[in-house]
Amino acid sequence: AAVLEKATIHASQEAVILDEVLALHSRLLTNARDLVLPRFSDTVKFVISVFEQTKHPGTLDYLAGALEAFDPITDDNLRSFTDLFDHVSNITCVHLSRERRPNEATRLVCSFFELCQRYILFCPAGLIQGTSFGATVSLAVECLTACDGEKESTRATIGFLSYVFGWKFLRLSNHATQSLTALSGSIDSQLGMHGERVTTSCIAGLAGASPQMLWPALSECVFAIVLHVAGANAGAPVVEESTVVHVWLYNALIQCQTKDGQRIPAETSEQIVKALFELARHGTKSKSKAKMLLSDVGKICKGETGYDALLTYSL
Repeated sequence: AAVLEKATIHASQEAVILDEVLALHSRLLTNARDLVLPRFSDTVKFVISVFEQTKHPGTLDYLAGALEAFDPITDDNLRSFTDLFDHVSNITCVHLSRERRPNEATRLVCSFFELCQRYILFCPAGLIQGTSFGATVSLAVECLTACDGEKESTRATIGFLSYVFGWKFLRLSNHATQSLTALSGSIDSQLGMHGERVTTSCIAGLAGASPQMLWPALSECVFAIVLHVAGANAGAPVVEESTVVHVWLYNALIQCQTKDGQRIPAETSEQIVKALFELARHGTKSKSKAKMLLSDVGKICKGETGYDALLTYSL
């Protein structure tokens, strides 16, 4: 902790050293937990101090590792991890809204939303039942486009949203599943507020607004939303004929332009939406095919293939 405290003072000049110190502490926490546990509280205080002063992304990477090291999170630790996330989230949201734009702090964005993903996996209650969940989702929705397509930060943002809205189809511990089930109303509320914008941003990304290397992540996020609405049973979702997500998808698709400047026809947009929900009937088993379908939509917009590519999905 003393080394970390010294690194804190000169963090802006010694970023590489700070990363190495944090990485060392992370390895100790993972491989020698009993040895470092008595000093863990002091170490976290120093890590948070570093973050408060510098917004250094490595501090969030350390916290993400700590979550996994403490899995399963006990009831005694839950309050501490909840308060910790609220504090970190509030600082991050303020920093990225008032001090620097997300595209100017892409490594911070990446580390923050990777931390958020770890919370979903290992301590979902610490993320959702705190005071900052809504602001965190709002920041993620903003960063979908505000990172200007930078690969790692945008992928981490998309991954977090996919985890939040597609949690029913993640491989989770029984404890995490129980927590998310109990807090599902908060997630549904966030989907209702932000689902249309997330869907529109992802489809626009596939249509050309994002680099092609992000298409798999964008497609996964779209299908996570479709699965969430299609039904709670991962094995055999019950698909309604018309939902608000049908409307979100259709409205997003008809705005997509192909390379020759023509919009995707309304009839084709309807068929794509229908195909996605038909695939959702098979749950996660059809995820790969759904992602291929959405990638083909992107290829159509880029002029790399024609509408006949969609015939393989039984449109």
